[in-house]
Amino acid sequence: MKAYLILISIVFNILAAKAEIDTNPFLPSVDGEKKEYNSVIQFKGNTLTGICIIKKEEGEIIGTFINEFGIKGFDFIYNIKKNNIKIVNAIKFLNKWYIKKTIKKDLKFLIVNKTNSKNKKREVNYDDGCIMLMNNKYEIIYKFKPINK
Repeated sequence: MKAYLILISIVFNILAAKAEIDTNPFLPSVDGEKKEYNSVIQFKGNTLTGICIIKKEEGEIIGTFINEFGIKGFDFIYNIKKNNIKIVNAIKFLNKWYIKKTIKKDLKFLIVNKTNSKNKKREVNYDDGCIMLMNNKYEIIYKFKPINK
């Protein structure tokens, strides 16, 4: 009996640790949950600042980037099952195939990587609740700081 209790305890601890590892601090964890971030996108001497709102709904992560004046920069939809991301409703100067392709790859890297991670082109850091994604190839920096309510 004691051996079974120890075995159950070990299995429970492994499952609890796996559940903790599988959560991405950037994303909402349950359907209907919403996360809001003060956001900054820096590229080639230009800066876009605003708010990024992300919500989880029925197997999808839906997000939007709105600048400080309330103008929508772009929306994105990440399908969890298909591991696919789409950029929709992009503002005119971002609505170019090569820009949308870069943003898609950057956001997918951010969504898929649950811890500090790095490859040749991209790097993501989770520090003190702030999230920073760097696209080293195109020198783009995305910063997300949670909005405290």
